[in-house]
Amino acid sequence: MNKKIIWGVIVIVVLIIIAIVVKKPASEAVKIGAIYTLTGPIASYGEFQKQSAETAVKEINDAGGINGKPVELLIEDSASDAKKGVDAYQALKLKGVKYYIVEYSPVAAAVRPLAVEDGNLVMTSGATTPAYIDGKDLSCRLTMTAKDIGPALAQYAREAGYTSKAVLLLPNNEYGTGLAQEFEKAYSAADGVVIAKEFYDASGSADFRTNITKLKPLMSEAQVLITVNVANTAQPMFEQLQTLGWNKPILSDYNTIQNPAIKDKKLVEGVAFVDWTYTPESKATDSDLTKNFKSVYTKEHNANPTVAAAGYYDGVKIILDAIQKSGTDPKKVAAYIKNLKNYEVITGTIVSFDEDCQAARSNAIRKVQNGVVVDVK
Repeated sequence: MNKKIIWGVIVIVVLIIIAIVVKKPASEAVKIGAIYTLTGPIASYGEFQKQSAETAVKEINDAGGINGKPVELLIEDSASDAKKGVDAYQALKLKGVKYYIVEYSPVAAAVRPLAVEDGNLVMTSGATTPAYIDGKDLSCRLTMTAKDIGPALAQYAREAGYTSKAVLLLPNNEYGTGLAQEFEKAYSAADGVVIAKEFYDASGSADFRTNITKLKPLMSEAQVLITVNVANTAQPMFEQLQTLGWNKPILSDYNTIQNPAIKDKKLVEGVAFVDWTYTPESKATDSDLTKNFKSVYTKEHNANPTVAAAGYYDGVKIILDAIQKSGTDPKKVAAYIKNLKNYEVITGTIVSFDEDCQAARSNAIRKVQNGVVVDVK
């Protein structure tokens, strides 16, 4: 055999070895599929979702991955649309993804049954829709829901002296209707009455004048307005409430008041809201875990991490930690998550998960005062 043939064989063998070595990590990677709202009516949250997931994955990979395997984060944009979210799920499924992070209520509600039917694990950190509830281990959730927020708002309304009459201005989606039901149930249990409910178009319209005008004649009678808006239209809604002369107290939730779409905090001055115990600003009581996250995030993004950013990080990190401890079978990973108790995450402590793999969390009431968020209770 002449030298040219020998060298030719050597080159071919080397190329084959290189191809195998290069390809091996990708084939062995632990794949996490993320379906985020990078465009659409709540696109303001999309960047938080992406940044936080990338931070969690980078930390794991920098520490050696999961049992020696790298984590591969595959991100798809739902455009805040349920159908596009389903398309994103199908695209990720074709890539062999078994673990999914899905945000935005309509998208999470649409993707959840498909993932569970396929035997995959789906986690949401922010979707609050009651439609996500299915009694299955494979669909887990970290966020507070309407079942947490509605009663908390009703309790604070009573404590603040708004005991008799309330009006509601809520989105015409699962969260809005669920919040209306939960608030009214808790409020009426103490003899309060919801005298009007207005459900606005949640598809992206920035005109709330018709809804507000219908509530305006009741302003002299109503003691308090309950309203939420997690979309890009939150600022116009509060501008229109102000322009149309609404001057009664307003109660809301953290997704609304901490919404990055609200650039002018004067618009929500005096508004009290149900919030996480976590705060974006550093506190002396922060755990070492939370301090480290805030430090890293602030250096990378030159901003304090909002509760949304911290929550999205938690969702990815919990799945990765569970895979590390229990293996790569989604059912075993889900069982591991469901059995967690007093589990420390960035946004606080998860006391436990219920039979539906829903996290039990404590909450706080805060208020915007002089443009700054302060504790009420």
